[in-house]
Formats: sequence, C-alpha cells, structure tokens
Amino acid sequence: MEELLERGRRPLVLAIGGGGDVASAAVLAKSLERLGFKPVLASIAWERYVVDPVPGPIRLEELRSFIKLRDGYALVDESAYAERGGRRVKFQAANASGVLKEPIYVVDLYGGVRGYVEAIEEVMADS
Repeated sequence: MEELLERGRRPLVLAIGGGGDVASAAVLAKSLERLGFKPVLASIAWERYVVDPVPGPIRLEELRSFIKLRDGYALVDESAYAERGGRRVKFQAANASGVLKEPIYVVDLYGGVRGYVEAIEEVMADS
C-alpha cells in the first residue's frame, strides 16, 4: 500500500453490475480515501427492470445533463438522467453522486472490449 501512496497512483473502483453496485463501490472508494488513497469512482449505467424496463446498459447517447461527455465515458453528477423508451430514467450513479457530493464517471459498454479498455484508460488519465 505504501508503494501506491508514494507513487501517487490512484485505484479505480468500478461498479459493473449497475443498479445498487455503485453504492458498494462508493463505500469501498470512501474506505480507500480514509487509508490515504485518492480513488477514482466509476460505474456502468445499468438499471434494474423496475427502474428501467429497456434491457441492457444505458448508452452514453441516452444520457442527459452530464458534466462531460467523451468517446467511451461521461462524468455525471446528481442532475444526470437518461432518456430510454420514452421515459426519464434516474440511474444509481447519478443518485450516488448526489449523496457523495462529487461527480462519478460512467463507462460505456457499447464500444466493445477495445472501446471499454480505452474508456477506462481515458477515465484514469482524466481524473
């Protein structure tokens, strides 16, 4: 752990299941902060059927009210939502951002494996 702190490396805490996974990731990120790390919190926007009846993860093109949108990722705060199937969907990463009072990165799954890896690299470079 000391080696990570000395080099200033930042651990990525990525919630990949959608829904409530970002809550667990946020707890882990805050625990890492207490240990002296500066974690980067990210999530895939993907909601449970009761919140979002459209199957699959939320596409970046469906996001509204984001802070920053790049190819493969977005930075969101509590005002973010998605428009899917004619509905406004408030995804959990936006809710978690409101609780934490800090923005959260949302990574796109629709760019394939290569796009996903590049997006994560970009998130780390941006943070």
